[in-house]
Amino acid sequence: MYTNSQDFKNKKLKSFLELIESRNHEFVSGNYENKLSELQVYCPIHNILHRTNFDNYRRSKTGLPCCGKHSKSILLTGRVYSQETIIKMKLGARNRPRKERTNKEWRKTQEFRDWRISVRKEWGYVCAITGKKGDLDTHHLYNGTLYENHRYNPDNGILIDTYYHKLFHDTYGYNQNTLEMFLDFISKLINNQVQLESWKGLETRTYDPDRVMKSHERLAQLLETRSW
Repeated sequence: MYTNSQDFKNKKLKSFLELIESRNHEFVSGNYENKLSELQVYCPIHNILHRTNFDNYRRSKTGLPCCGKHSKSILLTGRVYSQETIIKMKLGARNRPRKERTNKEWRKTQEFRDWRISVRKEWGYVCAITGKKGDLDTHHLYNGTLYENHRYNPDNGILIDTYYHKLFHDTYGYNQNTLEMFLDFISKLINNQVQLESWKGLETRTYDPDRVMKSHERLAQLLETRSW
């Protein structure tokens, strides 16, 4: 199985140290082997030591839960509501239908871990967009929570670079993803670089046009022939 080079791991750790410093946190411990490696970070503002992993710290807007809660409280500080508004809010909360809790425990199962291994193997342990190895995510083509009958189907997965994975979800959301959405995403890459760069917040990233085309053809064929 592919493992990251020491040079790659050193560069990743350096970039995380810079990110931690920029968020006014303090690095305590953590050896970067992959994005799921354990990371311990201290928040001097709230005097809390957090144990997380590199990927969770990177993906969080504030890095740590204590800072996330603090930023929310700041937004609410100083707000003044009229008595009429307070009554309406109470009535709304009382009458709001309860949403069924989404069961996400399936991500902790052995079946999910086996699915990830199968998807990585199916795509040759390289990104379906860039053709490179490194920090790669296994992405459900059809949302694993909504389409529970197919959440462990290796055909319902693709291996992509963490950057493009985040870009996809920033564009299409997280909760109702489908194969058709991912085909649309890849079509944007195929069309031209200008269209790609027009997406908000996107830096120019290198990808392999031939590999993107092949991935598009493979997924289009899956959409046309799938029996599940």
